[in-house]
Amino acid sequence: MEVNEDNLTGFLSSMEQKPSDEIRALPFLGIDECFNRKEIDDLSISLIRGGLIECSSPLWYELRGSDSEITGSFCGGVSRNSPLREPNPLISNLGSPLKGQSWSDYQIAQMLIVNFISYQNIVFLTENIRKDRRGIRNILNKFIGPALNERSDSLSLTAIYKKGKTGIIEYCSEVTNIISNGDYLPGYQEVMV
Repeated sequence: MEVNEDNLTGFLSSMEQKPSDEIRALPFLGIDECFNRKEIDDLSISLIRGGLIECSSPLWYELRGSDSEITGSFCGGVSRNSPLREPNPLISNLGSPLKGQSWSDYQIAQMLIVNFISYQNIVFLTENIRKDRRGIRNILNKFIGPALNERSDSLSLTAIYKKGKTGIIEYCSEVTNIISNGDYLPGYQEVMV
């Protein structure tokens, strides 16, 4: 899928937020596809229970099927320890992830920014630090960041990137510290951990 600047910047420049009394006070936590792991799930639960974020969500869907038949589309995929893998009268066969059916970084970006309708502050977790042309980091820097900076309100997007040598426990601890600090500056910020 070709990155279309107008879809992202057009949405952000014309988007009207809900009235201020309906905007969520705590941030939304968006999770990139590369972080489909238990430690990130545990981090999300801890941040919600600690009153540091309003909600968290994966930003992609996994299409599953078997024998050329689609069995379902699951937000964030189906982990090995998911209750969906237990006997279920509604879903007899989860199937396997369909090959060639992954989400592009552009689609991830779309799923991320739509949350500005209800949230003033968004925190995005990813370990995709490359600056490839169609990559999430380039999309955030080239399209979304400038569009946020042009707005007159104080929408804030903080991307917390995990560097390759950083352990997942150390990363989760740093994310907790950053979110606990709660200094969400208007526009787009990158934090490397």
